[in-house]
Amino acid sequence: MISDICNQLEELIAPNVHGFVDPVLKVLESNDYTLETKLFAIISLGDLALAGEESFYPFLDKSFNCLMTAGQVSLNTKSDEFDEDLKELLLKLRHQLVDSFTSVFHGITSKLHDMNGRSSQTRAQIEHRNKAESYAT
Repeated sequence: MISDICNQLEELIAPNVHGFVDPVLKVLESNDYTLETKLFAIISLGDLALAGEESFYPFLDKSFNCLMTAGQVSLNTKSDEFDEDLKELLLKLRHQLVDSFTSVFHGITSKLHDMNGRSSQTRAQIEHRNKAESYAT
């Protein structure tokens, strides 16, 4: 549901991102939720980062910690000990973690455009290019 809201009301998410991210992070941090529910929370976190852009910055550390913990758990779990459904769910979790990390990265870097309107770049890329341009002149 959060993903649908992010897609439809993208510009309205940024000023209200904290109202969405806090409950999602609580789901990820709690042991009271199923793996399926946490999978949807991971998807939502990536969508919120994309829609929230720089408004998502205050949640980066906590979000990355939750995603990294989920990744470690999924990799430390021996899937040969489980039935086929759980194996498939662990595989989906691993794929979604990669997608969520990617979405968070793109969400927080989407506003880093240079004055010529080039595609998104990291601050290091912009600084490196500016330094190179200053040497050329």
